[in-house]
Amino acid sequence: MCNAVSAAQPSEGAAHVGECTAVSYRSNPPSSGSHYGVFPAFGVYETQLPRGYWVHALEHGGIVFTYNCEDGCAEDVAAAEAFIRTLDPEPLCVASAAARPRIILTPDAELDVPWAASSWGYTLRADCFDADAFGAFANEHVGQAPENICGGTPGLETRCQ
Repeated sequence: MCNAVSAAQPSEGAAHVGECTAVSYRSNPPSSGSHYGVFPAFGVYETQLPRGYWVHALEHGGIVFTYNCEDGCAEDVAAAEAFIRTLDPEPLCVASAAARPRIILTPDAELDVPWAASSWGYTLRADCFDADAFGAFANEHVGQAPENICGGTPGLETRCQ
């Protein structure tokens, strides 16, 4: 239905760069690469979270759902938010007091498809939000990264403006 296609991506490394530094990535959406030294809190962002922050969340085992809908996609965004609300936090995250799923939802103006998901080393690209496809991607890849860490810093979406 949504033409969801998952693919492994070559590693672009994991170097830290200064906050708000321009970073480019070979895959769109990114699945690894240079990123800022601080990582964001997991959750839903209504304004665009800069890629340099959320790529760091990927390195910590997080999953990032991104969207860029030319004509708007309020129904899909609402479905993605509802899907995220149904997820239980991972036992690792409950134990660390970061009791939320390791998923970020953020708009992304650099995305060249309407919907995508990223994990460390993998991407999913789609024409719309499909809870089954995005859920399967998240289940397969969450926690599968160089650093398996929960937590994060809230409020990063406004730091680079």
